[in-house]
Amino acid sequence: MLSIARKLSDTPPPFQAVGTITARDGAEASPWRVRAASGDYEARRAVSCLVEPAVDDTVLLTVLPTGECYVLAILERAEAAAPATLTVPGDLHVALPGGRFTVAAKESVELAAGREVSVATGRLNVNAVDGNVVLQKLTLLAGLVRAESESVRTVAATVDAVVGRLTQRLGRSFRTVEESDHLRANHIDYRAKEHLSLHADAAIVSANELVKVDAEQIHLG
Repeated sequence: MLSIARKLSDTPPPFQAVGTITARDGAEASPWRVRAASGDYEARRAVSCLVEPAVDDTVLLTVLPTGECYVLAILERAEAAAPATLTVPGDLHVALPGGRFTVAAKESVELAAGREVSVATGRLNVNAVDGNVVLQKLTLLAGLVRAESESVRTVAATVDAVVGRLTQRLGRSFRTVEESDHLRANHIDYRAKEHLSLHADAAIVSANELVKVDAEQIHLG
């Protein structure tokens, strides 16, 4: 029992120091070189220190009896406006059992992922003055789509639509087809309240059984 106590008393306690990051050599074990009043150390970043250290940072350093050194915190950065990077070695999970989570930035917020970005919520609101969406492939599944816009302009090489029922209410409609226009239907019903005009260099009207023209006056020629 006395020998164990003697060994524990002989072991130097861990101590802390304030130092400056002088370099990063890229080694996985102890990538940062720190210079303190007590000497130079090769240190690792503690898990609780989320901000990635940079050269010339003033840091809080702890030295263990085994000689291992850890950067516990970044006390001061030489350039106050220098960017800060939060880095974790593995997955990062942020949990809020209650309350709200807000991300605010004066200039911009960017999300970048190598594989996938997923958003799951009961309701999604997006408000912006100007928006750009660039996708190679889009799949949209919705029970109801309602769009209100002052102006819509669509430019596409090919548009294919399969619709069970299409209903449109338009104030005015203009369509220009540069080449050909084909319509195939079982029944076609065109009704004009006042005037209907059909004009072409050559017009052909044919039917297998019956062609009927009914009006109070009919002018041919």
